Amino acid sequence: MTLQLLLRIFRARWLMMSLIFGGCLAAGLALYWIHPKEYTASVALVITSYPQSSLTSQRDVGNPAEGPGANSYMLTQKDILTSRPVASKAISRLKGGATRKDAGKKPIPVYPSEISALQEHLDVEFSGGGQGGSVIRVSYTARKPQRAAAVANAIASAYLQTKLQLETQPILSSLPWYATQVGDFSQRLKKAQTALARYKTGHKIVGGNINEGGLPTQRLATLSQELALAEIKAQQAKEQADEIRRLWQQGRNSSSIPGIMDSGLVQQLRVQLLITQSQLQSMGAQLGENNPRYREAAERVAQLKARYRAAIVSVIRSKRNIAQAAAATAASLQKRLDQQQREVLQTQGGQVTLPILIGRVQAAQQAYDGMLRLYNQQLLRSQMQSTNVSILNSAEPPLSPSAPKLKIYAAAAFIIGLLAAIGVALLVELINPKIRSRDDAERGLGLKLLGDLRSE
Repeated sequence: MTLQLLLRIFRARWLMMSLIFGGCLAAGLALYWIHPKEYTASVALVITSYPQSSLTSQRDVGNPAEGPGANSYMLTQKDILTSRPVASKAISRLKGGATRKDAGKKPIPVYPSEISALQEHLDVEFSGGGQGGSVIRVSYTARKPQRAAAVANAIASAYLQTKLQLETQPILSSLPWYATQVGDFSQRLKKAQTALARYKTGHKIVGGNINEGGLPTQRLATLSQELALAEIKAQQAKEQADEIRRLWQQGRNSSSIPGIMDSGLVQQLRVQLLITQSQLQSMGAQLGENNPRYREAAERVAQLKARYRAAIVSVIRSKRNIAQAAAATAASLQKRLDQQQREVLQTQGGQVTLPILIGRVQAAQQAYDGMLRLYNQQLLRSQMQSTNVSILNSAEPPLSPSAPKLKIYAAAAFIIGLLAAIGVALLVELINPKIRSRDDAERGLGLKLLGDLRSE
């Protein structure tokens, strides 16, 4: 079939083709107007500063919006934003749970179906520096513009509340331990002060200076101060190692455990795992789970999970080793202190002298002051009401729908209408052919055409 013949067919059946083409266009426009309108509202969150624990190199510190540490931190924030606790808080806030006076006594029920529906229409993107950008854009799609804006703002507020809880919860859980340590160091100080007071009273001494014993007692005082600092560090390291191990055994998400994400290897593996899991999910939707490429990607995900878990276990072991090393340092200083005390006692004829008692008081006082300072720092951190993330732009009700797109519907209707018109014209021509030229007559009759008569 030549191009000239096609043009003749189209010219002969132009009315039918026009009707089909116009009908497809009308159907496409009708579908556009019938399809429910969807509106997307977005709220922008800005990262005002990055935690130092999330920056693993000097390059990260100089460029906080780049590097594996920042990428891992941003992916962690995305996990928090799309988590069920954030969705539950947002739904409760939308139902009035944030403003009701009896909300604490009668919590508003939130059903799993509501959480799933909210998460289905939620989208989180990064901007301002690529995947590790410093701006998080939270978008929500709904049938009504006011609903879309309200849900987006509720999710942002719930995220900030959840993030604050995640940051303060470990601190709050450690406060009882710090309070106990402050009490223990206070008892040590009182015991040392009581022993010094009794010695002064018994020997009728007023005042007293640790330098009276000379160089041995000065060394004793130095060792006492070093021991006090070493004991504090050992206690902190042990508490951190125990807390990390306890949260890990409870099945807590590794990204929310303080100390785990300090490792550059863990951050790098986490980024690779999240990217590979996303690719696996897309591959499963396109190729199916029985496809060999999908199975290979699933094996890579399993291997990354194993490496990620092994890296976390290695971090937990290193924290425990650090605690053991700190405890060994404190024990070594204690032995040196005991040896120095014996030397001082030998120089003083085996009698406990005033410089020794003063040194013990000074060491106990320094240890108590250091632990009290740490306790006050933790107490202030537990009372903070802000995080390193703030709302840059609140969501406003959108003026135009985000879906359906008129251009997409019109383009699809145009292409479908054009193809349908051409296809129907050719099909009708195939079923009921017409003679429109000499070639058609010769082909249809199987005879040689001798001539033709043209009407004037």
